[in-house]
Amino acid sequence: LKPSDMPVEYAPAPMPAYKRNRQAWTSFCASAGIELISGQVYGFGLFSDILRNKAGLNLSQAAVESVAIAENFGQYFRLAGGFVYDSFGARVTIVAGMLLCSAGYLAIYIAVREAAKGSGEREGPLAPLGLLCTFAFLYGQGSGWAECAVISRTVVDFPASRSEAAGLLKTFFGVASAVGALAFAALFAPSREMLLLALGICPIVVGMPLSLLVGFKSCDSPSSSHAMSEPWLRAYSVTLAVVVVLTLHSLLASLTSFLRPYETHRPANLLCFVAVMSLLAALPALPLRSSKVENGKRGEPAAVLPREAMEDCSFVE
Repeated sequence: LKPSDMPVEYAPAPMPAYKRNRQAWTSFCASAGIELISGQVYGFGLFSDILRNKAGLNLSQAAVESVAIAENFGQYFRLAGGFVYDSFGARVTIVAGMLLCSAGYLAIYIAVREAAKGSGEREGPLAPLGLLCTFAFLYGQGSGWAECAVISRTVVDFPASRSEAAGLLKTFFGVASAVGALAFAALFAPSREMLLLALGICPIVVGMPLSLLVGFKSCDSPSSSHAMSEPWLRAYSVTLAVVVVLTLHSLLASLTSFLRPYETHRPANLLCFVAVMSLLAALPALPLRSSKVENGKRGEPAAVLPREAMEDCSFVE
Protein backbone atom coordinates (compact mmCIF):
# COMPACT_ATOMS: atom_id res chain seq x y z
CA LEU A 1 0.00 0.00 0.00
CA LYS A 2 1.07 3.54 -0.66
CA PRO A 3 1.11 5.84 2.37
CA SER A 4 -1.90 7.69 0.95
CA ASP A 5 -3.93 4.42 0.73
CA MET A 6 -3.33 3.39 4.34
CA PRO A 7 -5.93 3.92 7.05
CA VAL A 8 -5.20 7.03 9.05
CA GLU A 9 -4.29 5.09 12.17
CA TYR A 10 -1.64 3.04 10.29
CA ALA A 11 -0.23 5.67 7.95
CA PRO A 12 3.30 6.86 8.80
CA ALA A 13 3.58 10.33 10.20
CA PRO A 14 4.44 12.74 7.38
CA MET A 15 7.83 14.39 7.49
CA PRO A 16 7.69 18.14 8.07
CA ALA A 17 7.91 20.04 4.79
CA TYR A 18 10.77 22.11 6.19
CA LYS A 19 12.86 18.98 6.75
CA ARG A 20 12.13 17.64 3.29
CA ASN A 21 13.03 20.92 1.65
CA ARG A 22 16.19 21.15 3.74
CA GLN A 23 17.25 17.72 2.46
CA ALA A 24 16.41 18.78 -1.09
CA TRP A 25 18.52 21.92 -0.69
CA THR A 26 21.39 19.80 0.62
CA SER A 27 21.07 17.72 -2.54
CA PHE A 28 21.29 20.89 -4.63
CA CYS A 29 24.39 22.05 -2.75
CA ALA A 30 26.01 18.66 -3.34
CA SER A 31 25.29 19.13 -7.04
CA ALA A 32 27.00 22.52 -6.87
CA GLY A 33 30.08 20.88 -5.36
CA ILE A 34 30.12 18.34 -8.18
CA GLU A 35 29.91 21.21 -10.68
CA LEU A 36 32.99 22.78 -9.08
CA ILE A 37 34.87 19.51 -9.58
CA SER A 38 33.61 18.98 -13.12
CA GLY A 39 34.40 22.56 -14.09
CA GLN A 40 38.11 22.00 -13.50
CA VAL A 41 38.10 20.77 -17.09
CA TYR A 42 38.51 24.43 -18.04
CA GLY A 43 41.69 24.69 -15.95
CA PHE A 44 43.89 23.02 -18.56
CA GLY A 45 46.14 26.07 -18.70
CA LEU A 46 47.14 25.53 -15.08
CA PHE A 47 49.15 22.41 -15.90
CA SER A 48 49.75 22.66 -19.65
CA ASP A 49 53.22 24.12 -19.03
CA ILE A 50 54.52 20.80 -17.71
CA LEU A 51 53.47 19.12 -20.96
CA ARG A 52 55.48 21.70 -22.83
CA ASN A 53 58.53 21.98 -20.59
CA LYS A 54 58.82 18.71 -18.67
CA ALA A 55 61.90 16.65 -19.47
CA GLY A 56 60.89 13.62 -21.50
CA LEU A 57 57.81 15.33 -22.94
CA ASN A 58 58.78 18.71 -24.36
CA LEU A 59 55.62 18.87 -26.46
CA SER A 60 55.35 21.54 -29.10
CA GLN A 61 52.65 24.17 -28.84
CA ALA A 62 50.66 22.38 -31.54
CA ALA A 63 50.87 19.11 -29.58
CA VAL A 64 49.68 20.80 -26.38
CA GLU A 65 46.76 22.28 -28.30
CA SER A 66 45.94 18.77 -29.55
CA VAL A 67 45.62 17.59 -25.96
CA ALA A 68 43.31 20.53 -25.21
CA ILE A 69 41.19 19.68 -28.26
CA ALA A 70 40.90 16.07 -27.08
CA GLU A 71 39.72 17.35 -23.70
CA ASN A 72 37.06 19.47 -25.41
CA PHE A 73 35.91 16.57 -27.57
CA GLY A 74 35.42 14.57 -24.40
CA GLN A 75 32.94 17.19 -23.24
CA TYR A 76 31.19 17.47 -26.59
CA PHE A 77 30.39 13.77 -26.87
CA ARG A 78 28.50 13.50 -23.60
CA LEU A 79 25.45 11.81 -25.11
CA ALA A 80 26.59 8.52 -23.59
CA GLY A 81 26.24 10.14 -20.17
CA GLY A 82 22.65 10.99 -21.00
CA PHE A 83 21.93 7.36 -21.87
CA VAL A 84 23.47 6.23 -18.58
CA TYR A 85 21.41 8.81 -16.70
CA ASP A 86 18.16 7.63 -18.31
CA SER A 87 18.99 4.00 -17.57
CA PHE A 88 20.57 4.12 -14.12
CA GLY A 89 19.87 7.53 -12.59
CA ALA A 90 21.87 10.50 -11.40
CA ARG A 91 24.09 8.87 -8.79
CA VAL A 92 25.41 6.13 -11.05
CA THR A 93 26.11 8.69 -13.78
CA ILE A 94 27.92 11.01 -11.37
CA VAL A 95 30.03 8.18 -9.94
CA ALA A 96 30.97 7.02 -13.44
CA GLY A 97 31.84 10.60 -14.40
CA MET A 98 33.99 11.08 -11.32
CA LEU A 99 35.84 7.82 -12.04
CA LEU A 100 36.51 8.94 -15.62
CA CYS A 101 37.78 12.31 -14.39
CA SER A 102 40.04 10.68 -11.84
CA ALA A 103 41.38 8.14 -14.34
CA GLY A 104 42.18 10.83 -16.90
CA TYR A 105 43.97 13.21 -14.55
CA LEU A 106 45.89 10.48 -12.74
CA ALA A 107 46.96 8.92 -16.03
CA ILE A 108 48.39 12.25 -17.20
CA TYR A 109 50.11 12.64 -13.83
CA ILE A 110 51.69 9.19 -14.15
CA ALA A 111 52.68 9.88 -17.77
CA VAL A 112 54.43 13.09 -16.70
CA ARG A 113 56.27 11.30 -13.90
CA GLU A 114 57.33 8.39 -16.10
CA ALA A 115 58.42 10.69 -18.91
CA ALA A 116 60.76 12.50 -16.54
CA LYS A 117 62.28 9.19 -15.37
CA GLY A 118 62.92 7.95 -18.90
CA SER A 119 63.79 11.26 -20.50
CA GLY A 120 67.21 10.03 -21.65
CA GLU A 121 65.71 7.08 -23.52
CA ARG A 122 63.05 8.88 -25.56
CA GLU A 123 63.87 9.76 -29.14
CA GLY A 124 61.07 12.19 -29.91
CA PRO A 125 58.78 14.47 -27.93
CA LEU A 126 55.61 13.29 -29.67
CA ALA A 127 55.81 9.68 -28.45
CA PRO A 128 53.23 10.08 -25.65
CA LEU A 129 50.91 12.44 -27.53
CA GLY A 130 48.31 9.83 -28.48
CA LEU A 131 48.07 8.58 -24.91
CA LEU A 132 47.88 12.09 -23.48
CA CYS A 133 45.02 12.90 -25.86
CA THR A 134 43.21 9.74 -24.78
CA PHE A 135 43.63 10.61 -21.11
CA ALA A 136 42.41 14.16 -21.71
CA PHE A 137 39.38 12.79 -23.56
CA LEU A 138 38.62 10.62 -20.52
CA TYR A 139 38.48 13.44 -17.99
CA GLY A 140 36.62 15.65 -20.46
CA GLN A 141 34.05 12.90 -20.88
CA GLY A 142 33.77 12.42 -17.12
CA SER A 143 33.19 16.12 -16.62
CA GLY A 144 30.40 16.05 -19.20
CA TRP A 145 28.74 13.02 -17.61
CA ALA A 146 28.71 14.53 -14.14
CA GLU A 147 27.39 17.89 -15.31
CA CYS A 148 24.69 16.23 -17.41
CA ALA A 149 23.53 14.27 -14.36
CA VAL A 150 23.36 17.15 -11.88
CA ILE A 151 21.65 19.55 -14.30
CA SER A 152 19.07 16.94 -15.35
CA ARG A 153 18.40 15.89 -11.75
CA THR A 154 18.04 19.46 -10.53
CA VAL A 155 15.57 20.40 -13.28
CA VAL A 156 13.43 17.43 -12.22
CA ASP A 157 13.76 18.19 -8.51
CA PHE A 158 12.83 21.88 -8.73
CA PRO A 159 10.25 22.17 -11.54
CA ALA A 160 8.88 25.47 -10.25
CA SER A 161 12.37 27.01 -10.04
CA ARG A 162 14.25 25.08 -12.69
CA SER A 163 15.60 28.19 -14.43
CA GLU A 164 17.05 29.62 -11.22
CA ALA A 165 18.43 26.25 -10.13
CA ALA A 166 20.03 25.42 -13.48
CA GLY A 167 21.42 28.94 -13.84
CA LEU A 168 23.02 28.80 -10.41
CA LEU A 169 24.58 25.41 -11.11
CA LYS A 170 26.03 26.69 -14.39
CA THR A 171 27.50 29.60 -12.43
CA PHE A 172 29.42 27.14 -10.28
CA PHE A 173 30.61 25.32 -13.39
CA GLY A 174 31.80 28.64 -14.79
CA VAL A 175 33.78 29.76 -11.74
CA ALA A 176 35.28 26.31 -11.09
CA SER A 177 38.51 26.96 -12.99
CA ALA A 178 39.04 30.21 -11.06
CA VAL A 179 38.58 28.30 -7.80
CA GLY A 180 41.10 25.75 -9.08
CA ALA A 181 43.59 28.50 -9.89
CA LEU A 182 43.19 29.91 -6.39
CA ALA A 183 43.68 26.44 -4.88
CA PHE A 184 46.89 26.07 -6.89
CA ALA A 185 48.17 29.44 -5.67
CA ALA A 186 47.30 28.70 -2.04
CA LEU A 187 48.19 25.01 -1.74
CA PHE A 188 50.33 23.62 -4.55
CA ALA A 189 52.43 26.35 -6.19
CA PRO A 190 54.87 26.02 -7.79
CA SER A 191 54.36 22.25 -8.29
CA ARG A 192 51.98 21.67 -11.18
CA GLU A 193 52.49 17.94 -10.79
CA MET A 194 50.91 18.14 -7.33
CA LEU A 195 48.00 20.03 -8.88
CA LEU A 196 47.50 17.18 -11.36
CA LEU A 197 47.59 14.66 -8.52
CA ALA A 198 45.00 16.67 -6.59
CA LEU A 199 42.76 16.88 -9.67
CA GLY A 200 42.93 13.10 -9.90
CA ILE A 201 42.20 12.44 -6.24
CA CYS A 202 39.48 15.03 -5.65
CA PRO A 203 36.75 13.36 -7.80
CA ILE A 204 37.06 10.17 -5.73
CA VAL A 205 37.58 11.67 -2.29
CA VAL A 206 35.06 14.52 -2.64
CA GLY A 207 32.93 13.97 -5.73
CA MET A 208 31.82 10.40 -5.10
CA PRO A 209 30.67 11.02 -1.50
CA LEU A 210 28.76 14.10 -2.71
CA SER A 211 26.94 11.92 -5.25
CA LEU A 212 25.26 10.08 -2.35
CA LEU A 213 23.49 13.31 -1.39
CA VAL A 214 22.06 13.96 -4.86
CA GLY A 215 18.53 12.89 -5.62
CA PHE A 216 16.16 14.13 -2.92
CA LYS A 217 13.11 15.52 -4.67
CA SER A 218 11.83 18.73 -3.11
CA CYS A 219 8.23 19.81 -2.74
CA ASP A 220 8.88 22.82 -4.97
CA SER A 221 6.30 21.65 -7.49
CA PRO A 222 3.58 23.54 -9.35
CA SER A 223 1.19 20.68 -8.59
CA SER A 224 1.86 20.76 -4.85
CA SER A 225 0.12 23.03 -2.37
CA HIS A 226 3.40 23.28 -0.48
CA ALA A 227 6.59 24.78 -1.88
CA MET A 228 10.02 25.79 -0.76
CA SER A 229 10.55 29.48 -0.28
CA GLU A 230 12.92 31.00 -2.79
CA PRO A 231 16.54 30.52 -1.64
CA TRP A 232 17.93 31.44 -5.03
CA LEU A 233 18.47 35.15 -4.49
CA ARG A 234 20.40 34.49 -1.27
CA ALA A 235 22.40 31.78 -3.02
CA TYR A 236 23.23 34.13 -5.89
CA SER A 237 24.36 36.71 -3.34
CA VAL A 238 26.78 34.21 -1.83
CA THR A 239 27.98 33.25 -5.30
CA LEU A 240 28.48 36.91 -6.20
CA ALA A 241 30.65 37.32 -3.11
CA VAL A 242 32.72 34.32 -4.27
CA VAL A 243 33.13 35.92 -7.70
CA VAL A 244 34.23 39.21 -6.11
CA VAL A 245 36.94 37.46 -4.05
CA LEU A 246 38.14 35.49 -7.08
CA THR A 247 38.24 38.62 -9.24
CA LEU A 248 40.16 40.61 -6.63
CA HIS A 249 42.65 37.78 -6.25
CA SER A 250 43.15 37.58 -10.01
CA LEU A 251 43.63 41.34 -10.35
CA LEU A 252 46.06 41.53 -7.44
CA ALA A 253 48.05 38.59 -8.79
CA SER A 254 48.19 40.09 -12.29
CA LEU A 255 48.80 43.77 -11.55
CA THR A 256 50.83 43.74 -8.33
CA SER A 257 53.51 41.73 -6.56
CA PHE A 258 51.32 41.33 -3.48
CA LEU A 259 50.46 37.69 -4.27
CA ARG A 260 53.29 36.60 -6.57
CA PRO A 261 55.29 34.49 -6.62
CA TYR A 262 52.66 32.28 -5.05
CA GLU A 263 55.05 30.10 -3.06
CA THR A 264 56.58 33.07 -1.24
CA HIS A 265 53.20 34.75 -0.61
CA ARG A 266 51.33 31.63 0.44
CA PRO A 267 49.63 33.11 3.56
CA ALA A 268 47.90 35.84 1.52
CA ASN A 269 46.80 33.34 -1.13
CA LEU A 270 45.67 30.93 1.55
CA LEU A 271 43.58 33.67 3.15
CA CYS A 272 41.74 34.24 -0.14
CA PHE A 273 41.22 30.50 -0.56
CA VAL A 274 39.79 30.14 2.95
CA ALA A 275 37.44 33.07 2.29
CA VAL A 276 36.09 31.40 -0.86
CA MET A 277 35.71 28.01 0.84
CA SER A 278 33.92 29.63 3.79
CA LEU A 279 31.43 31.32 1.47
CA LEU A 280 30.78 28.07 -0.38
CA ALA A 281 30.35 26.20 2.90
CA ALA A 282 27.65 28.70 3.88
CA LEU A 283 25.37 27.63 1.03
CA PRO A 284 23.91 24.51 2.72
CA ALA A 285 23.10 26.61 5.80
CA LEU A 286 20.98 29.21 3.98
CA PRO A 287 17.63 29.72 5.77
CA LEU A 288 14.61 27.98 4.23
CA ARG A 289 10.98 27.87 5.13
CA SER A 290 8.03 25.93 3.78
CA SER A 291 5.03 27.93 2.66
CA LYS A 292 1.58 26.98 1.44
CA VAL A 293 0.57 28.17 -2.01
CA GLU A 294 -3.06 29.16 -2.47
CA ASN A 295 -4.39 30.62 -5.74
CA GLY A 296 -0.86 31.34 -6.90
CA LYS A 297 0.09 33.21 -3.70
CA ARG A 298 2.05 32.14 -0.67
CA GLY A 299 0.08 31.87 2.52
CA GLU A 300 0.92 30.94 6.06
CA PRO A 301 3.81 28.55 6.75
CA ALA A 302 2.71 24.92 6.60
CA ALA A 303 4.00 22.50 9.20
CA VAL A 304 3.72 19.17 7.36
CA LEU A 305 2.92 17.68 3.98
CA PRO A 306 -0.31 15.80 3.30
CA ARG A 307 0.14 12.03 3.07
CA GLU A 308 -0.80 11.95 -0.62
CA ALA A 309 2.21 14.15 -1.41
CA MET A 310 4.70 11.91 0.34
CA GLU A 311 5.54 9.83 -2.74
CA ASP A 312 6.50 13.03 -4.59
CA CYS A 313 9.12 14.09 -2.03
CA SER A 314 11.58 11.27 -1.56
CA PHE A 315 15.04 10.10 -2.50
CA VAL A 316 15.09 9.18 -6.17
CA GLU A 317 17.77 7.95 -8.50
